[in-house]
Amino acid sequence: MLSPFCALLVAGGRPGGGGSVHRDIPDALARHLSQLPATGRYQSEDLVRSATADGRYVLADRPHVYRYRILDAAGTAITAGVVGSVAVDDPDTPLLPHEELLVGEADTRRRERRRAAADTWPILVVTPAELPDLADTGGSEVTVERSGLVHAVAPLADDAAAAVADSMSGHPLVIADGHHRHAVAQEHRARLGAGSRPGPWDCIMAMVVGSGGRGLAGAAFHRVFDEVHPGPERFDAVFEVYAAPEIPVPPPPGAIGWWPGRGAPLLLVPRSGALVGTLPSPLRASGAAVARALLYPMIGVEESKARYEADPVVAARAARPGGAAVLIPPIDPQAVLAAAAGGHRFPPKATRFLPKPLPGILIRTL
Repeated sequence: MLSPFCALLVAGGRPGGGGSVHRDIPDALARHLSQLPATGRYQSEDLVRSATADGRYVLADRPHVYRYRILDAAGTAITAGVVGSVAVDDPDTPLLPHEELLVGEADTRRRERRRAAADTWPILVVTPAELPDLADTGGSEVTVERSGLVHAVAPLADDAAAAVADSMSGHPLVIADGHHRHAVAQEHRARLGAGSRPGPWDCIMAMVVGSGGRGLAGAAFHRVFDEVHPGPERFDAVFEVYAAPEIPVPPPPGAIGWWPGRGAPLLLVPRSGALVGTLPSPLRASGAAVARALLYPMIGVEESKARYEADPVVAARAARPGGAAVLIPPIDPQAVLAAAAGGHRFPPKATRFLPKPLPGILIRTL
């Protein structure tokens, strides 16, 4: 269930997105959090006090669900959704993951949440439901500019918020971005006595995008390995191998880019039947899953040895002699929804969804 919450909201916006536009929210948020006592105790009151003392944030007058729009430089909305409080464990509206976790990243998110005693960045989730019209807002819109995009946030009118919650009821929510934060929220809930003392720890702040992720684009993280040890097998034993200029565009589902530290780049497409009995069907659309099942045994590496890069050019340049970059094509968001619905998980950082909400525009204290 999507519920309203009383947020700390960055100050300075005007109705319709006019007036002051903030560009430094993540930096300001980091300064606020760095000043909180690092005692391990929850410091919600300190967060509210420090975040509002210099006028950068205001505390909402009452709980709201918030409309969140992301617009391009011309003011055209790329995607729109709602930000609210979502139950960490709700059988009627379950939060479904689709990726495995990285231990180190989970540790980082755990420290951040514990120090701030707050959700400072909404996880991004997708519902197959069609969200109703989000035009009816109940207050001023705050705008934040970052990397050429404008993020616009406004409290949703109560009737509109209720209609959104009704439209989502009975549908699962698939986590698009924020798996580690969700896992930490589950730990938090269990530690504070799940089911015995209802409270803010039962929920997590989430931006919900409707209709299966309309307006979101799929992307991927690429892998860089410092050392690879190819065995006697040839790539063409299990892959169809393409070299420039014959590389197909766009690449087929499950394809992998191979960029060795020395040598020419190749596109590897799994042969028909190569994954039968090796990888569940919903995961075969993911180059990251195919690479782990077929490629890594051939080059003598494991997922844990990978370094992750969002930019394929950076990843390719990072491939050194004796190593290689494994480039992962984007995956169709619908394939991600299908995998999550079937209970399957891709390797860590197999996907990215863009654009996504910024940290620090809304803060939900715990």
